[in-house]
Amino acid sequence: MGEDLDALRAAWSAQTVELPRFSPEELRGAARRFDRVIWRRNLIELAAGALVVGTFGWMGWEAEGWGRLGALLTVAGAVFAVGTLLVRGTPRGEVAGDCLRWRREELIRQRDLLASVWRWYLMPLVPGQVVLLVAIGAEVVAVPGGTWVVAWAACVVLVVFGGVGWMNRRAAAALQRELDELEGADA
Repeated sequence: MGEDLDALRAAWSAQTVELPRFSPEELRGAARRFDRVIWRRNLIELAAGALVVGTFGWMGWEAEGWGRLGALLTVAGAVFAVGTLLVRGTPRGEVAGDCLRWRREELIRQRDLLASVWRWYLMPLVPGQVVLLVAIGAEVVAVPGGTWVVAWAACVVLVVFGGVGWMNRRAAAALQRELDELEGADA
């Protein structure tokens, strides 16, 4: 048994692993594809932000009191989130010089942006959503079943926020795997 184990260790130690190497053309192609994905993501988020601003802006115009405040805080949060995404998440242009270093830096930048989505994307929306839930609660608490309306609205907000956080965490993990692959190829 000991000899078999020694032979297995020797075979394992003797093997060589050929890691993939990326040519500058492959890196540039990957960078262009990555940029297209990022531009598409930003465009979708910009459209979603416009929808939030339009919807909650209209609600703020029509509502009174706490409802108006909640809607306008949501608009402000959406403007902040989309602005942050456009400033921090826009691709930085054409690859110049060291393709591998540029690719690594871009992956790290996007990974870190997605990993911190709770701070810059979701938290700015929380004050408006809380104030809106309070406003809804004040209106419907006297109505039979009104408490359930508020509870369901709060659950919807939590599920949406949780889903956005989860999707971004998965996307950040995928970028980390891509970064790990790139690091392995550079070894």
